[in-house]
Amino acid sequence: MLSNSDLENMDARITNMITQEVSVIEDKSEFPPTLEELEDSNKTYSLDAAVLFIDIRHSTRLMEESKSETMVKIYRTFMRSMIECVRKNGGVTRQFLGDRIMGIFKESPDEDLSASDKAINAAINMQTTIDYVLNKNFNKYLNNKLISCGIGIDYGNILVTKVGMHGLESDNEKENELDFVWVGNATNHASKYTDLAPERSIFVSKRCYENLKSVDKTSWGKYTRSKGGYTLNGYLLQNVYSSNAQDLGDAFYLDEGVVDEENIIIDSISALEKQYEVLISKEKDIAVKEAEFNKERDELQKKVQALSNKVDELSKTKEKLSRQLNSALINYYDCLTNIIGSWHCSSSQYKEGFRKESVWKFYIDEAYKTGAKLGLGKDNVTKRNDCGLMEIYMYIGEPEKAFDVLLVMAKNCNVWINLREDIVSWANKNDKLSTLIYVIEGRLDRYEIPLDEREEFYGYAQKLRKIRGY
Repeated sequence: MLSNSDLENMDARITNMITQEVSVIEDKSEFPPTLEELEDSNKTYSLDAAVLFIDIRHSTRLMEESKSETMVKIYRTFMRSMIECVRKNGGVTRQFLGDRIMGIFKESPDEDLSASDKAINAAINMQTTIDYVLNKNFNKYLNNKLISCGIGIDYGNILVTKVGMHGLESDNEKENELDFVWVGNATNHASKYTDLAPERSIFVSKRCYENLKSVDKTSWGKYTRSKGGYTLNGYLLQNVYSSNAQDLGDAFYLDEGVVDEENIIIDSISALEKQYEVLISKEKDIAVKEAEFNKERDELQKKVQALSNKVDELSKTKEKLSRQLNSALINYYDCLTNIIGSWHCSSSQYKEGFRKESVWKFYIDEAYKTGAKLGLGKDNVTKRNDCGLMEIYMYIGEPEKAFDVLLVMAKNCNVWINLREDIVSWANKNDKLSTLIYVIEGRLDRYEIPLDEREEFYGYAQKLRKIRGY
């Protein structure tokens, strides 16, 4: 129990700690300070760093389903291998929180790798180690156990200080209880990115992504995840392993799958119906238990009806969600086509942004993917976005793709064809104009063009023949 004297001493120490100014020192060493290097004072060290967290998914369930001795082996091998991944990529491990590990990667301006590069390389090594090394051994030696992890990373300026307490004033033999505290948004956000990271993925902040120097960004995608009213935006890398992973054999990973509640209910109904039939057959042989049997039958019928009602409710919900999803896809598709279609009236700065960040490729790919989900063929999507696509492809220097769009327009449009001079000129120089002429004249020969538009299309063909020289 704390005595009055203890409380008075505590009050004096707290007052002293609060009234002292915080001294911030820029840490210029290769690695973050160790616990021994930190002073038990308001002196803190400032450093720019990438903060990585990794934790085991569903660890509570794993513990419930495993022997304590098994969990000792899983935790020890997991911690040891993850620390090695951090160290081999220029980082240090500074905290262990249950099944969660915190790695720190300092910014080193003289290196080719940024702090974020080092952290992501470590994360890829971690994922490789889990699926190709740890899970392989867990599966073989620990009764088919498998683990999966989520990894989150943020980048920014953080402060590190020492907290805790040295022994006791009256007992120098009492052990010290000291630890680090990492103060800064990067630490808190990295932890949250880890919580929201899907299994077998690396979820990073925009700051971390923009800090990359050497890591290839082609496999990353923008990603938004919400949980408990908290939303994080960032970039996601899924199911990516080290380049030498295949040399280790097959990957072992935990596939949680998706629970189909409707099928579970239907199977339950089927099982109950079979049980009901068994009870009916037994009624003939067990006359003595007829009254008891009838009671059980009535109860089962009520359960069957309740489950049947639940199936109907789920079916209606499924139909409603399907309609909502289709409506959302239509709206999304319309939005994409509007963006593509507005290209020709956009500013040069806007267009250059599309070229620099390859945003145009994202919108075009999304338009075709969304169109396919709506049951639209590739030509239908191309036709819907034809002028915008031609404008984009010519602006970014891909005239062959622009010509392919023009062919689709010629094959499908009944009102007009956008014979852009730059595309026609390219096609003529590359001996592709004959193909366009053949498509237009073929449609005229097959009377696919409405009568009031045939003269216009005949004019297209004559104009192209004149350009071609015949």
